[in-house]
Amino acid sequence: MSDVKKLIEGAYDLHVHSAPDVLPRKMDDLEMAERCTNGPLAGYVIKNHWTQTGERAKLINKLYPKCDAIGSITLNSSVGGINAPAVEMAARDNCKLVWFPTCDSEHEMAHQFNGDPNKKLAFWASIVIEMKNAGIKVPTINILDEFGQLKPEVYDVLDVIARYDLILATGHISHEEAYKLVPEAAKRNVKNILITHATFPTTFYSVED
Repeated sequence: MSDVKKLIEGAYDLHVHSAPDVLPRKMDDLEMAERCTNGPLAGYVIKNHWTQTGERAKLINKLYPKCDAIGSITLNSSVGGINAPAVEMAARDNCKLVWFPTCDSEHEMAHQFNGDPNKKLAFWASIVIEMKNAGIKVPTINILDEFGQLKPEVYDVLDVIARYDLILATGHISHEEAYKLVPEAAKRNVKNILITHATFPTTFYSVED
């Protein structure tokens, strides 16, 4: 076994955009499960911007018992945004990781659609444009209120995350939002917190951050 494979033996990839999805992906769940089964990884988290993936994970685990597929939910508009009942149902359905808003984050949307006609848009932005052209509103999400404080529904979601011992991932929210969310999550007994997309253009974190 190579040194690289030894390094990741038994590890989990927590951020896999596998098919089926509304956008084309490089591999589907079956291919990813085969890679885990035949390689050093123990499993992976199925991420989708628009739907929860717990049910997909259950099927993969039945077909590939040597691969530990894990479901997740992303708190974008398609699941009601910052929606505690959606997180509750996801937790009951094999989801272990909760992503805060990604493509529907107000911060992310403002960066993507900043008025620059030459800007290279993110892969998922085509969906937003198609929906807008079809007259479907895509609400943006900011987890802070007009006073810069966490909205009440955020606390409800944090309580569900803590009760089921889920992993909280910050998604594409702004630093201002993350700096409010993470300390409060810790106060409310959320034990597993991931500051994600640390090198992503819209959410870049410095070493000091």
